[in-house]
Amino acid sequence: MIKIIACSIFKPYIELLDMNLDIVYLEIEGHNYPKKLAKQIQAEIDKCQDYKKIILLYGLCGNALLNITARNVPVYVVRVHDCLSILLGSTKRFYEIFQERLSCGWSCYSLENVKISFDKFDKEEQLYLESILNLKKDVYVSFSMKKEILYEKQYNEIIKGDLSFLKSIILLESEELLEINSYDQLRFDENKILIKEKRNG
Repeated sequence: MIKIIACSIFKPYIELLDMNLDIVYLEIEGHNYPKKLAKQIQAEIDKCQDYKKIILLYGLCGNALLNITARNVPVYVVRVHDCLSILLGSTKRFYEIFQERLSCGWSCYSLENVKISFDKFDKEEQLYLESILNLKKDVYVSFSMKKEILYEKQYNEIIKGDLSFLKSIILLESEELLEINSYDQLRFDENKILIKEKRNG
């Protein structure tokens, strides 16, 4: 039995997949407080000791995943910088579209329904969160849902979303998944990609 712990940004898109899943969603506002988010994710992991596998649907998210510890159940994390690669169908497609404009602002249905305050963060954290949550209205990632029409009108460019990456993660078929066990800890390599190493002690 598999448990999925996911950022609620994915909720409307997972619903489009129409799959029978055991999933808990944590609020998008958790990005405001990475340390608190890490504790929330860990608390959910700790509740799942009767499962065979746990999938975390999160990107870097303010480094919230770095302190995550698997217990007696393997935990799978996705090696992506943020949720945009997942919503576009692959990291390759992300770079094909945004390589020449990495600072380009984007949004989607989930983000349009969240208001984030950055006042409590230092400048570096603000820049990171703004790059992830994208406050500028340049590009909208659409999944052709009727409720998106109102938002799409506010953007200069509409890019079609792709559920294939998301589905492959849920099915544990993606090559971008990294399995961690109780003796592993996560860190970033020089390219800010999640890797694992043996936990000290």
